[in-house]
Amino acid sequence: MLSAPKWYRGQVVRQRFAKPLFAGSNPVGTSIHAHDSTEIHVFFYTRHIPKNVLLSVNYGLAKIGRHRDKIENAMKIRMKGRLFVADFDGALTLVEKEGAPFTPEYIRLLGILSGRRQDELQAAYDTSVAEIAADPGAYGWEVDGQIVAPAMVDPYLRIMPFARSVLRALPPEVGALTSLGVGRVIDILYKSAYKATLKVPRPEAWRLLEAMAGHPNAFVVTNSDTGAVQGKIRAMNPLTEGVPSWVLTMVERTLGNAKKYLNDVDKMAAAVTPELAGTLAWELVIPRLNRPVLTARHLYYALLNELRVAAGLEWADIVVYGDIFELDLALPLALGATVILVAGPYTPDYEIAFLKGHKRGHVVRSMSELLNLLEF
Repeated sequence: MLSAPKWYRGQVVRQRFAKPLFAGSNPVGTSIHAHDSTEIHVFFYTRHIPKNVLLSVNYGLAKIGRHRDKIENAMKIRMKGRLFVADFDGALTLVEKEGAPFTPEYIRLLGILSGRRQDELQAAYDTSVAEIAADPGAYGWEVDGQIVAPAMVDPYLRIMPFARSVLRALPPEVGALTSLGVGRVIDILYKSAYKATLKVPRPEAWRLLEAMAGHPNAFVVTNSDTGAVQGKIRAMNPLTEGVPSWVLTMVERTLGNAKKYLNDVDKMAAAVTPELAGTLAWELVIPRLNRPVLTARHLYYALLNELRVAAGLEWADIVVYGDIFELDLALPLALGATVILVAGPYTPDYEIAFLKGHKRGHVVRSMSELLNLLEF
């Protein structure tokens, strides 16, 4: 049976066999062995099922019957005794819809600063997006000369390479650039344009927040402004009258301005213990990505570590959920945490493949899939 093995994780099996056989992806303690297109074998090791039980599923029937609940249960990530950290924009919201007004507003502000017509800038932006799509690994959000996140994944990042090119083309005597620098101007424009975004939560996002509120160590950690995200959480209230307690709890547990994009090896080395400094990878190598993924996010580390220490947990006890691997998940993964990526229409294929092949990596496509994976 093991002469020609080919291994798939849960989500790949669902894609290959068309029907969703199991909830969740990249199951802990479960592996799926596919011999050909007609039969799969599921191996699982759990206290709920006798050890070494082998369940064969014929694709023509695709029936699991009474074993299904036990298999799904074995695949869950149990949150008892863990720390759960969730990003917000894109992770709990539909970022392409909520960010739709962001791009034209950012371009409008660029027009005011640069003196160029908005229609001209819009056409140039469209060209920029096409170039990014043709080679997504080569473009990104550049901070201090380093790419800290891919550019294509959402509206907030797609504008970054374009804004930088427009600002760099301006004469040096432009006052804002002289006093603040290109990077700071990009950040100011971002925060101003962000105010135009809509409130478009993912379906069932409030259910995740409700579950998080009932867990002693569950937080929202985001680059976005704390007050703006707290307002979006309040808007997720499903009640027509009154405010449920989970809204108030998660508003209090929202930590904004996390600055996950700041990467500095020297500051990171000074922040971590000597033991961790000797083992932590400052860069991750991702197959099919022609640059390293940087993990010395010192301010993000400080925030996560503060939450970890307060909870009295180890890095292996942490679960982090986000929509942008390089910003939200790369550092926690390097530290030993379990990570969950919610993939969107522009998530790079190389990120999905990398996490599906990692023992502590998970990929989901929707909030319902995430809720099936987690057990609070």
